[in-house]
Amino acid sequence: MSKRNYMFLFVFIIMVLFPKPGSSTIHAEAANLIDSEVNLDTSSISLDGDWYMFQEQLLSPEQIKQRLDRLEGKIVTIPNSFDTHFDKVNSFATYTKRIDIPEEYIGRTFGIHVPFQYSAYRLYVDEKLVARNGTVGTNSEEHRAEMGPDTGYFVVNSPTVYVTMQVSSFDHIRGGFENSITFGLASVINKEFYRTVTWTLFLNGSIFITGLFMFILSIYRREEKAYFIFGLFAMLISVRSLFAVPFIYTLMFLNIDWVWGTRLEYILTLLTSALYVIFLWKFHEKYFNKNVMYFIVSVHAVLVFVTLFTQPILFQDLYFKGMLFSIPYFIYVLYVIIISIKNQLTYAKLNVVGIIIIFIGFFNDYAVGQNLYQFYNLMLPAVMLYILIHVYIMGRDFAKYKNDTLILNEQLLTLNASLDRKVYKRTKELEKANAQLAKLAYIDGLTKVPNRHALNRQIEKMKLDSDNRCLPISVMMFDVDYFKQYNDHYGHIAGDEVLRQVAQAMESALPKDCFFARYGGEEFVIILKNASLDRAILLAEKVRKKIEREQIAHVKSEYEILTISVGVTTSTAPLEETDVNELIQEADELLYVSKRNGRNQVVY
Repeated sequence: MSKRNYMFLFVFIIMVLFPKPGSSTIHAEAANLIDSEVNLDTSSISLDGDWYMFQEQLLSPEQIKQRLDRLEGKIVTIPNSFDTHFDKVNSFATYTKRIDIPEEYIGRTFGIHVPFQYSAYRLYVDEKLVARNGTVGTNSEEHRAEMGPDTGYFVVNSPTVYVTMQVSSFDHIRGGFENSITFGLASVINKEFYRTVTWTLFLNGSIFITGLFMFILSIYRREEKAYFIFGLFAMLISVRSLFAVPFIYTLMFLNIDWVWGTRLEYILTLLTSALYVIFLWKFHEKYFNKNVMYFIVSVHAVLVFVTLFTQPILFQDLYFKGMLFSIPYFIYVLYVIIISIKNQLTYAKLNVVGIIIIFIGFFNDYAVGQNLYQFYNLMLPAVMLYILIHVYIMGRDFAKYKNDTLILNEQLLTLNASLDRKVYKRTKELEKANAQLAKLAYIDGLTKVPNRHALNRQIEKMKLDSDNRCLPISVMMFDVDYFKQYNDHYGHIAGDEVLRQVAQAMESALPKDCFFARYGGEEFVIILKNASLDRAILLAEKVRKKIEREQIAHVKSEYEILTISVGVTTSTAPLEETDVNELIQEADELLYVSKRNGRNQVVY
C-alpha cells in the first residue's frame, strides 16, 4: 500500500474516532479565499469548508445578506448531512458562502458544478439562479427530488460573490448538502466535467464490449457456461453505471423520472450482484455450495420485487441494510477460494485477487453511498480490472488450447503421412469397386449392353433434358425368332452365346444418337430421338438384315438361320407430351404382330 493510501486510511480513522463538529456558534467569516498560487485558467477549486447555514429556512440571496448583516446564522462544514447539522434526516435549509475573486478574473465567465445531491436544491450566485435540481419545498408535498449533475454559468462583475444553496429533502433515507461542488472558469469546469463523463463512458464501453465478446464466445463454446454468465454480468454492469454516479442517464434520457431512474439503478445493481454470485458458483462449482447460491439469488430476487413496487425511502433503506450481509458472504467466498487454492484449481490465486478488487470497490461505494466519507466511486474501475484479469485467464486458456491443438495437429500430420498410401490404395480400390457396382447396376451381365434399369434412367433423363422435350421419338422392339427352340436344340450355354453375338451385331449397326438396351430375355429395345417413322423403319430393316447376314445356324427355324422380328412405333408429339412407356408397349404389340405374320420382318 502506498504512503498516500496509508495517509488516507489514517485520516479516515481520525474522522471516525474524532468527528469534526458539524456546527459552530462562532460567527467567523465563511469565505473562500482563492489562493494566489491557484491558476484558475487551468484548474477549479472545491467549495468544501465553512458555510453559513440557516436551519429550516428557505431564504433568498437578498434575505441572506440582511441576516448576515445582523450576524445571524451558524457556520457548518460542507459537505455534510442534515442529521449531522440538526439531527434530522429530512428537512430543509439555506447555505451561503462568500468567494473572493482575484481582480484579473473580473468580467470573465465562471461556472459552478454540482455533480449531484440526494436533495432538491436551488443554487444562486449573488441574486442569479444558475442551477437547480428538483423542486425545493418546506414539506413533502412541495418537495420533489431529482438526482443528476448540473452546471451553472455566470459573469463575475465584482471581486466578491455570494453562493447560496437552498436545499430540501423529504421521504428519503438521507438529505442535506452532501456532495462537493466545484467553482472555476466555465471552460475549466466544462473540461473537468466532460473528462469525467468521457472516462466513465470509456470504461462503460470497454466493459460492455468485453462482456459482449465473452457472451458471443460462450455461445459458440457451449462448455464455457461461466463466461456466458460473466459476459451478461459485464454488459449489465455497464448499463447499470449509466444510472449511477455521475447519473449519465440524465444527460441522455431526460424524460426518465428520478424515482424510476433510482429504481433502475438499484434493480440493475441487484441483478449484476446476483449474476456475479452465480458466476462465482459456476467458476468454483465443485466447492461452492449450490444451496448458498440459491439462497443469495432468492434474496436478490425479493429485493428486486420490493424495489419495483415501493418508494426509494423504503427500498433504499432495505438495500443498504441488506448489503451488510455481504460481509459474511465475502468471508464465505474467500473460504471457497482458499479450498480451491489448496486443491490447486487453475487460476484460483489470480481469481482471489480479482474478487478482492471487486469487494474493495463494492465496500467503498457502499461507504460513500452511506456518506461515511467522501471519495471516488471505485466499482466501475474495479470491475474493469476484474474483467482484465479474466481476459488474461481466457487468453491463457486459449493460448494453451491452441498450443495443444498445434501439437495434436503435428502428431496427426505425422500419422496422416504414414496413412496416405494406405488411404490412396483403399480409395482406388473403392473407386474400382464402385465402378464395377455401377456397371453391374446398369449393364447387362450377359450381353454387356445397357439393361432395363439403364433404360428407365435414360427415359427419366430424356424427360428432364429441355433440349429433348420438343422432339419426336421412335421406339423399336426386337425379339430373336424361335429362341426357345434354339435353347432346346443347342443348349442354354449356346443360347447365351448367341444372345451375346446378336447384341454385338445389333449394336454395331446402330448410329450414335440412339439408345440400345436389353429389355429382357431375348428382347431388345432401341430408342431413337428426333427420328421420323421412315428413318426408324430403315434403321430397323438395317438391323434385321445385319442379323440375317450373320448366317447363324438355327435348324429349328423355318429359315434355318437365326432371325429377328421387329415392332416400330413413332410419336410425332413432343416428348413432354408423350409417355415413353406407352410407346414401348405399343412397339411390343407390333413385335408380336410381326411374329404372327411369319417372323423375320418389321411391322410399324
